[in-house]
Amino acid sequence: MLNLLCSARPAVPLRSLVPMINMPESFLPVFGLLLTISVLLFPAQGISVLHTRERRELVPTDSPTISHQLYFHEIKPASHMETFLHESVTLTCQAGGSPPPTIHWLKNGQSISQDSFTNTPAERREEEDDATAQVMGNSIGLSSTRSRLFLDCLTPQDSAVYTCVAETPYSRISTDTKLTVSDVPTKAGRADCKEKRSKGYGKPARITMWTDTRMELEGSDVKLFCRASGSPTPKVAWEKVIEGESGEEEIQIVQNDAKHKMLPNGDLLVRKVTFEQDMGRFVCVAQNDMGLDKAKMFLYPTPGL
Repeated sequence: MLNLLCSARPAVPLRSLVPMINMPESFLPVFGLLLTISVLLFPAQGISVLHTRERRELVPTDSPTISHQLYFHEIKPASHMETFLHESVTLTCQAGGSPPPTIHWLKNGQSISQDSFTNTPAERREEEDDATAQVMGNSIGLSSTRSRLFLDCLTPQDSAVYTCVAETPYSRISTDTKLTVSDVPTKAGRADCKEKRSKGYGKPARITMWTDTRMELEGSDVKLFCRASGSPTPKVAWEKVIEGESGEEEIQIVQNDAKHKMLPNGDLLVRKVTFEQDMGRFVCVAQNDMGLDKAKMFLYPTPGL
């Protein structure tokens, strides 16, 4: 058992905690907010953090306070990119914060529709209502969200400023990428584009936005994002990775039941999360006749206070 007393910055590097709780390193920036100075959930007065593989406890010396955070991770598009005629480009963006941020894209300031269930302003308002309810309900809502924008068979007309926009009900941040497409083709780009166009109107299933990591109080309901695009419209399924006693992994298919609800837009609702039952990796699988795509994510329920 490890007893870490944290008043400003932990004496033990946060990275050393990761193997003990089977947490991916992608969670470190998120947990850094919680443990370094407690800016997100706890006041800076002493916090006792007890971790074991089976169980862990966080004991604050005062009642929790929640401040709203929104920030970009290191994973974000370059400020300027150049490519050739017929090439394909994927822009990737990752944002973290509380409540859980959503991400959408703009082209020269205009909204881009790429999901089969379009992330429209009305849908974003509904998600904001959910996020607001989480905050009012004494939830952490600490999350990291990733998004990809797929740009295929580019032409000079696709030269533009593309903007990744991350937002919560309380904050909005953005980062721009100026994309320049020359009129000079490449052999590989031409062949790749020809193959894609040979499929007619069909497009492979691609996951465009998903939850990367999520931390929430036990007993709360959690929504894990998974938005996909493709033609025909892809079907979205969910899996849970179960670690056996000897370390082997077992894939459990998630079904609609009292614990889980798969939403029409692809998201997964996990009700009343607990550490013992829900901590670990989830996998979103999007599939249509043209292809399959997967996104992995990590859920970490922590004790209620």
